[in-house]
Amino acid sequence: YPRSDKIQEASFMGAKSYYELSPRYSLDQTDTDKALAKLQTFINNYPDSEYYDEANAMAKELTTKKEKKQIEIAKQFNKLGKFNLPILISAITAFDNFITDNPGSVYREEAFYYRIEAATELALNSTEDKKPGRLEDALDSYNNLLRYFPETKFKKEADKLAETIREEMSAYQNNTLSK
Repeated sequence: YPRSDKIQEASFMGAKSYYELSPRYSLDQTDTDKALAKLQTFINNYPDSEYYDEANAMAKELTTKKEKKQIEIAKQFNKLGKFNLPILISAITAFDNFITDNPGSVYREEAFYYRIEAATELALNSTEDKKPGRLEDALDSYNNLLRYFPETKFKKEADKLAETIREEMSAYQNNTLSK
């Protein structure tokens, strides 16, 4: 019934139905993607709707849920990388992708911090030929965190990691000079 006076409400309720089907963040997000698409279509088609604010709030909640899933996957790579170092490269890539793909995310600060943690772990356990570049990368990660979040809640932990990086850089340079 495309000419019905209830089309707007029906469109919203259809989108809301998909919203209700969206599972918790740790599960497959196919229904979340469908809900976001339906909500976005509703928002685009009915910007003056009485349901507009509610649709936006639901879309924001679903977007945050998807971001939570992404950051948790990256953190899982980070945890696994402590036991299998090549996985740390995947963790760093996942954090980089998250930071790039989600510039307004509430989890962005967390992604910056855990990227430092992964980069530091990888650098400290690298072969001698790769160590200098990876230490620089870890220090760059630290500087990026402070650039974007000068009052970060991870300041204390990040400072400890940066100190470890600087000590390792200094020790590496001293070893190189003595050879």
